[in-house]
Amino acid sequence: MLTDEATIKITAGKGGGGMVSFRREKYVPKGGPDGGDGGDGGDIFLVCTNNVHTLVDYARKKSWHSQNGENGRSKRQKGADGENLELKVPPGTIIKTQNSQPKAGPPGAENLKSQNGGINSNQEDSEVLYDFTKEGERLLIAKGGHGGWGNIHFATATYQSPTFAKPGTPGEEKNLKLELKLLADVGIIGLPNSGKSTLLARISRAKPKIADYPFTTLEPNLGMVEIHAKQFIFADIPGLIEGASKGKGLGDKFLRHIERTKVLVHIIDINSQNLENDYNVIRHELAEWSKTLINKKELIALNKADTLESKVAQKTAQDLQKLISKKVFVISAVSGQGVSDLLNELSKIS
Repeated sequence: MLTDEATIKITAGKGGGGMVSFRREKYVPKGGPDGGDGGDGGDIFLVCTNNVHTLVDYARKKSWHSQNGENGRSKRQKGADGENLELKVPPGTIIKTQNSQPKAGPPGAENLKSQNGGINSNQEDSEVLYDFTKEGERLLIAKGGHGGWGNIHFATATYQSPTFAKPGTPGEEKNLKLELKLLADVGIIGLPNSGKSTLLARISRAKPKIADYPFTTLEPNLGMVEIHAKQFIFADIPGLIEGASKGKGLGDKFLRHIERTKVLVHIIDINSQNLENDYNVIRHELAEWSKTLINKKELIALNKADTLESKVAQKTAQDLQKLISKKVFVISAVSGQGVSDLLNELSKIS
């Protein structure tokens, strides 16, 4: 199961306290202070790795801590520093601050629904801190506290036996929101049961669950496709229906995953009673979600051509081309008809 969102609290380690200590040695009646410094608290890093594919660890565990520094010791010994904590995230993860304070709004705003279906007064401010895109990227996200000074630092000519030390400082504490956007070259979009998963299975080694009812696909599927010695990552995006950008169906959960793609392949069931409407429904949802999506390069394909006579299928495509003023491919993801033409065109524009 793809987990693509998580909210966590991180707390870097606290610095250890300085030690109050005095030398106690035979033949040294006035040994003086010898309390050591506390160790520094451990830092917290976020590290991008290809070995992690979801944010499931952070959905399950909401609070993360690095190790505290040890307190100082006698004989001027410094306490051990706390161990750093590395939190691993997959490529495509965006790190945002999570502000729990509600945004102020006009009187009565608490009763107004936002465009995304939330409550205006409860929306949370967030700021993008980092966008992980490749293996090995590393971000210091929370700094550990400093260790406190032992009493050796406070001895003076007039005050030779200080009985106090400095405590360690707390580590940084942050609330973070993690969002995963798949890194794919091509996004396959369309209404439920239009054949997106079947096409992905046809052109790649991906094995998505496929059945003849809506919402078969409950999470994005990825597949690697080689076209003319070039490799492309395809993502089959589920759940796009009318109102998806507002939270209906599954679409608002997965629309973010096609924001990074270079090209969209728009699949339409050739047997639909209103092909133009099917096309415009998806285009409207893309526009509602993001201007970036609506302006992406797009290929349009009428799928399930194997269910019609060839002449009828070609005539249907020509009629749709006139209505939307864009080239329309005729394909069958089941038989493979027209798929190579679609992929050849894709390789030219991506």
